[in-house]
Amino acid sequence: KENFLIIFCLYFEIWALFLFLLWYHYVHKLRIIQIIWFWSIYLITVKDKTMIECFLWYSIFANSLLEGSFFYFMKLLEEKIISDGLILDGDILKVDNFLNHQMDTRLLDEMGKEFKRLFNDKKITKILTIESSGIGISVMASRYFDYCPVIFAKKGKSANVTGDVYECRERSYTRNVDYNVQVSKKYLDSSDTVLIIDDFLANGEALNALISICHDAKANIAGCGIVITKAYQKGEKRILDMGIEVKSLARIVEMKDGEIKFG
Repeated sequence: KENFLIIFCLYFEIWALFLFLLWYHYVHKLRIIQIIWFWSIYLITVKDKTMIECFLWYSIFANSLLEGSFFYFMKLLEEKIISDGLILDGDILKVDNFLNHQMDTRLLDEMGKEFKRLFNDKKITKILTIESSGIGISVMASRYFDYCPVIFAKKGKSANVTGDVYECRERSYTRNVDYNVQVSKKYLDSSDTVLIIDDFLANGEALNALISICHDAKANIAGCGIVITKAYQKGEKRILDMGIEVKSLARIVEMKDGEIKFG
Protein backbone atom coordinates (compact mmCIF):
# COMPACT_ATOMS: atom_id res chain seq x y z
CA LYS A 1 0.00 0.00 0.00
CA GLU A 2 2.83 2.37 0.86
CA ASN A 3 4.58 1.64 -2.46
CA PHE A 4 1.32 2.24 -4.33
CA LEU A 5 0.94 5.66 -2.68
CA ILE A 6 4.53 6.59 -3.54
CA ILE A 7 4.06 5.58 -7.19
CA PHE A 8 0.69 7.36 -7.35
CA CYS A 9 2.17 10.56 -5.92
CA LEU A 10 5.12 10.41 -8.31
CA TYR A 11 2.87 10.00 -11.36
CA PHE A 12 0.59 12.73 -10.05
CA GLU A 13 3.57 15.10 -9.76
CA ILE A 14 4.78 14.28 -13.27
CA TRP A 15 1.36 14.89 -14.81
CA ALA A 16 0.82 18.03 -12.73
CA LEU A 17 4.13 19.43 -13.98
CA PHE A 18 3.32 18.42 -17.55
CA LEU A 19 -0.04 20.21 -17.43
CA PHE A 20 1.58 23.23 -15.80
CA LEU A 21 4.15 23.44 -18.62
CA LEU A 22 1.41 23.19 -21.26
CA TRP A 23 -0.54 25.98 -19.58
CA TYR A 24 2.59 28.10 -19.17
CA HIS A 25 3.56 27.58 -22.81
CA TYR A 26 0.07 28.62 -23.94
CA VAL A 27 -0.10 31.74 -21.76
CA HIS A 28 3.52 32.90 -21.79
CA LYS A 29 4.90 31.23 -24.95
CA LEU A 30 7.46 29.29 -22.92
CA ARG A 31 10.60 28.68 -24.93
CA ILE A 32 11.89 25.12 -25.49
CA ILE A 33 15.18 25.84 -23.74
CA GLN A 34 13.24 26.97 -20.67
CA ILE A 35 11.14 23.79 -20.69
CA ILE A 36 14.32 21.68 -20.79
CA TRP A 37 15.82 23.73 -17.97
CA PHE A 38 12.67 23.47 -15.88
CA TRP A 39 12.46 19.70 -16.41
CA SER A 40 16.12 19.34 -15.35
CA ILE A 41 15.34 21.22 -12.15
CA TYR A 42 12.42 18.87 -11.58
CA LEU A 43 14.63 15.80 -11.90
CA ILE A 44 17.09 17.29 -9.41
CA THR A 45 14.50 18.36 -6.86
CA VAL A 46 12.25 15.33 -6.96
CA LYS A 47 14.92 13.02 -5.61
CA ASP A 48 14.40 12.20 -1.91
CA LYS A 49 11.83 14.97 -1.52
CA THR A 50 8.19 14.86 -0.54
CA MET A 51 5.45 16.04 -2.88
CA ILE A 52 4.93 19.22 -0.82
CA GLU A 53 8.64 20.05 -1.04
CA CYS A 54 8.54 19.48 -4.82
CA PHE A 55 5.59 21.84 -5.29
CA LEU A 56 7.40 24.48 -3.23
CA TRP A 57 10.31 24.12 -5.63
CA TYR A 58 7.90 24.37 -8.57
CA SER A 59 6.51 27.67 -7.32
CA ILE A 60 10.02 29.09 -6.87
CA PHE A 61 11.16 28.07 -10.33
CA ALA A 62 7.89 29.09 -11.99
CA ASN A 63 8.67 32.61 -10.79
CA SER A 64 12.26 32.31 -11.98
CA LEU A 65 10.93 31.28 -15.41
CA LEU A 66 9.06 34.57 -15.62
CA GLU A 67 12.16 36.49 -14.58
CA GLY A 68 14.31 34.44 -16.93
CA SER A 69 11.96 35.19 -19.81
CA PHE A 70 12.28 38.93 -19.09
CA PHE A 71 16.08 38.89 -18.96
CA TYR A 72 16.18 36.80 -22.13
CA PHE A 73 14.02 39.39 -23.89
CA MET A 74 16.07 42.30 -22.48
CA LYS A 75 19.23 40.73 -23.89
CA LEU A 76 17.50 40.18 -27.24
CA LEU A 77 16.36 43.82 -27.35
CA GLU A 78 19.80 45.12 -26.35
CA GLU A 79 21.44 43.10 -29.12
CA LYS A 80 18.86 44.46 -31.59
CA ILE A 81 19.64 48.03 -30.51
CA ILE A 82 23.39 47.47 -30.88
CA SER A 83 23.14 45.75 -34.27
CA ASP A 84 20.48 47.96 -35.88
CA GLY A 85 20.64 51.25 -33.95
CA LEU A 86 22.56 54.29 -35.16
CA ILE A 87 23.95 57.01 -32.92
CA LEU A 88 23.40 60.42 -34.49
CA ASP A 89 24.66 63.87 -33.58
CA GLY A 90 22.84 65.44 -30.66
CA ASP A 91 22.84 62.25 -28.58
CA ILE A 92 20.05 60.75 -30.67
CA LEU A 93 19.65 56.98 -31.03
CA LYS A 94 18.02 56.04 -34.33
CA VAL A 95 16.09 52.75 -34.21
CA ASP A 96 13.64 53.48 -36.99
CA ASN A 97 14.18 50.18 -38.82
CA PHE A 98 12.41 48.18 -36.09
CA LEU A 99 10.67 50.52 -33.63
CA ASN A 100 9.47 53.94 -34.71
CA HIS A 101 9.29 54.05 -38.51
CA GLN A 102 9.43 50.49 -39.81
CA MET A 103 8.08 48.26 -37.05
CA ASP A 104 9.14 44.71 -36.24
CA THR A 105 5.70 43.47 -35.24
CA ARG A 106 6.96 40.22 -33.72
CA LEU A 107 9.33 42.20 -31.51
CA LEU A 108 6.56 44.65 -30.62
CA ASP A 109 4.36 41.72 -29.64
CA GLU A 110 7.09 40.50 -27.28
CA MET A 111 7.28 44.00 -25.81
CA GLY A 112 3.55 43.94 -25.14
CA LYS A 113 3.93 40.59 -23.43
CA GLU A 114 6.72 41.90 -21.19
CA PHE A 115 4.72 44.99 -20.23
CA LYS A 116 1.90 42.67 -19.19
CA ARG A 117 4.29 40.69 -17.01
CA LEU A 118 5.73 43.84 -15.46
CA PHE A 119 2.30 45.35 -14.68
CA ASN A 120 0.37 42.11 -14.20
CA ASP A 121 -0.79 43.08 -10.71
CA LYS A 122 -2.45 46.28 -11.96
CA LYS A 123 -6.03 46.40 -13.18
CA ILE A 124 -5.37 48.44 -16.32
CA THR A 125 -8.45 49.97 -17.96
CA LYS A 126 -6.71 52.25 -20.49
CA ILE A 127 -3.31 52.52 -22.14
CA LEU A 128 -2.19 56.09 -22.82
CA THR A 129 0.55 57.07 -25.25
CA ILE A 130 1.50 59.98 -27.50
CA GLU A 131 1.53 60.14 -31.27
CA SER A 132 3.03 58.65 -33.12
CA SER A 133 5.82 56.27 -32.09
CA GLY A 134 4.04 54.90 -29.04
CA ILE A 135 0.90 53.86 -30.89
CA GLY A 136 2.11 50.56 -32.39
CA ILE A 137 3.66 49.38 -29.12
CA SER A 138 0.53 50.32 -27.15
CA VAL A 139 -1.82 48.52 -29.52
CA MET A 140 0.27 45.34 -29.31
CA ALA A 141 0.40 45.62 -25.51
CA SER A 142 -3.38 46.06 -25.33
CA ARG A 143 -3.84 42.44 -26.46
CA TYR A 144 -2.30 41.29 -23.17
CA PHE A 145 -4.43 43.64 -21.05
CA ASP A 146 -7.75 42.15 -22.22
CA TYR A 147 -7.79 44.42 -25.27
CA CYS A 148 -8.28 47.54 -23.17
CA PRO A 149 -8.73 50.78 -25.16
CA VAL A 150 -5.62 52.67 -26.28
CA ILE A 151 -5.66 56.47 -26.22
CA PHE A 152 -2.99 58.41 -28.04
CA ALA A 153 -2.54 62.05 -27.19
CA LYS A 154 -2.61 64.37 -30.19
CA LYS A 155 0.14 66.91 -30.79
CA GLY A 156 -1.25 70.32 -31.74
CA LYS A 157 -4.76 71.31 -32.70
CA SER A 158 -6.71 68.61 -34.52
CA ALA A 159 -9.96 68.98 -36.45
CA ASN A 160 -11.19 65.57 -35.28
CA VAL A 161 -10.67 66.33 -31.57
CA THR A 162 -13.75 68.34 -30.64
CA GLY A 163 -15.33 69.45 -27.39
CA ASP A 164 -13.59 69.63 -24.04
CA VAL A 165 -9.99 68.41 -23.92
CA TYR A 166 -7.22 67.88 -21.40
CA GLU A 167 -4.23 69.85 -22.61
CA CYS A 168 -0.57 70.19 -21.68
CA ARG A 169 2.58 71.67 -23.20
CA GLU A 170 5.35 69.28 -24.28
CA ARG A 171 8.79 69.92 -25.77
CA SER A 172 10.06 67.35 -28.26
CA TYR A 173 13.63 66.28 -27.48
CA THR A 174 14.39 65.05 -31.02
CA ARG A 175 12.70 67.91 -32.93
CA ASN A 176 13.37 70.75 -30.46
CA VAL A 177 9.79 71.97 -30.91
CA ASP A 178 6.98 72.73 -28.44
CA TYR A 179 3.60 71.00 -28.84
CA ASN A 180 0.19 71.33 -27.24
CA VAL A 181 -0.71 67.76 -26.28
CA GLN A 182 -4.44 67.01 -26.21
CA VAL A 183 -6.73 64.20 -25.07
CA SER A 184 -10.51 64.37 -25.30
CA LYS A 185 -12.27 64.36 -21.94
CA LYS A 186 -14.70 61.78 -23.34
CA TYR A 187 -12.07 59.05 -23.16
CA LEU A 188 -10.35 59.57 -19.80
CA ASP A 189 -11.80 60.10 -16.33
CA SER A 190 -11.42 59.27 -12.62
CA SER A 191 -12.66 55.69 -13.07
CA ASP A 192 -9.62 54.76 -15.16
CA THR A 193 -6.39 53.05 -14.17
CA VAL A 194 -3.89 54.06 -16.82
CA LEU A 195 -0.69 52.47 -18.06
CA ILE A 196 1.43 55.03 -19.91
CA ILE A 197 3.58 53.56 -22.69
CA ASP A 198 6.19 55.22 -24.89
CA ASP A 199 9.13 54.22 -27.06
CA PHE A 200 11.79 56.47 -25.46
CA LEU A 201 12.44 58.16 -22.14
CA ALA A 202 15.16 60.83 -22.18
CA ASN A 203 14.30 64.14 -20.51
CA GLY A 204 10.78 63.00 -19.68
CA GLU A 205 8.90 65.81 -21.44
CA ALA A 206 6.37 63.56 -23.20
CA LEU A 207 5.76 61.44 -20.10
CA ASN A 208 5.40 64.54 -17.96
CA ALA A 209 2.69 65.84 -20.34
CA LEU A 210 0.81 62.52 -20.25
CA ILE A 211 1.08 62.36 -16.46
CA SER A 212 -0.25 65.91 -16.20
CA ILE A 213 -3.23 64.95 -18.38
CA CYS A 214 -3.93 61.92 -16.15
CA HIS A 215 -3.80 64.16 -13.08
CA ASP A 216 -6.22 66.61 -14.69
CA ALA A 217 -8.57 63.69 -15.39
CA LYS A 218 -8.05 62.42 -11.82
CA ALA A 219 -7.20 59.03 -13.33
CA ASN A 220 -5.05 56.56 -11.42
CA ILE A 221 -1.59 56.01 -12.96
CA ALA A 222 -0.49 52.37 -12.73
CA GLY A 223 2.99 53.17 -14.04
CA CYS A 224 5.02 53.94 -17.13
CA GLY A 225 6.25 51.27 -19.54
CA ILE A 226 9.20 52.39 -21.66
CA VAL A 227 10.94 50.49 -24.43
CA ILE A 228 14.29 52.35 -24.26
CA THR A 229 15.36 54.62 -21.40
CA LYS A 230 18.43 56.83 -21.49
CA ALA A 231 19.16 56.42 -17.79
CA TYR A 232 21.99 58.97 -17.86
CA GLN A 233 19.50 61.75 -18.63
CA LYS A 234 17.10 63.31 -16.15
CA GLY A 235 13.80 61.83 -17.36
CA GLU A 236 13.75 58.56 -15.42
CA LYS A 237 14.63 60.20 -12.11
CA ARG A 238 12.15 62.99 -12.81
CA ILE A 239 9.25 60.51 -13.13
CA LEU A 240 10.40 58.31 -10.23
CA ASP A 241 10.59 61.41 -8.00
CA MET A 242 6.86 61.90 -8.66
CA GLY A 243 6.27 58.52 -7.02
CA ILE A 244 5.35 56.88 -10.33
CA GLU A 245 6.70 53.45 -11.23
CA VAL A 246 8.86 53.26 -14.37
CA LYS A 247 9.64 49.93 -16.05
CA SER A 248 12.06 49.92 -18.98
CA LEU A 249 12.78 47.06 -21.36
CA ALA A 250 16.24 48.45 -22.14
CA ARG A 251 18.20 50.98 -20.03
CA ILE A 252 21.11 52.78 -21.66
CA VAL A 253 23.58 54.06 -19.07
CA GLU A 254 26.15 55.44 -21.52
CA MET A 255 26.19 56.29 -25.21
CA LYS A 256 29.34 57.80 -26.68
CA ASP A 257 32.05 57.16 -29.26
CA GLY A 258 29.68 54.94 -31.21
CA GLU A 259 29.20 52.54 -28.28
CA ILE A 260 26.11 51.78 -26.21
CA LYS A 261 26.30 50.48 -22.65
CA PHE A 262 23.29 49.01 -20.84
CA GLY A 263 22.65 48.69 -17.14
